[in-house]
Amino acid sequence: MIQSQNDGVPVQLFASATNLVNLDWLSVSDPICSLKVREANYEYAVQKMVGETEVIDNNLNPVWTKHFDVIYKFNRDSELLF
Repeated sequence: MIQSQNDGVPVQLFASATNLVNLDWLSVSDPICSLKVREANYEYAVQKMVGETEVIDNNLNPVWTKHFDVIYKFNRDSELLF
């Protein structure tokens, strides 16, 4: 089945980070990544939580294994907030 442009296309996003700032005092930070989506063309648009990754202990260069499933709509401007 072919989806129309208005329905959007399912996309998987994977996240990683490098050289994070260590915010822990006695050990190394335990980072987590969260993703929110907001329609960019509306000044007061609500941010919608897509999800969060797993916590990676003691790592300032994490590569998260959990991905985010989003529907990408080509005819709309959206902001991805990590």
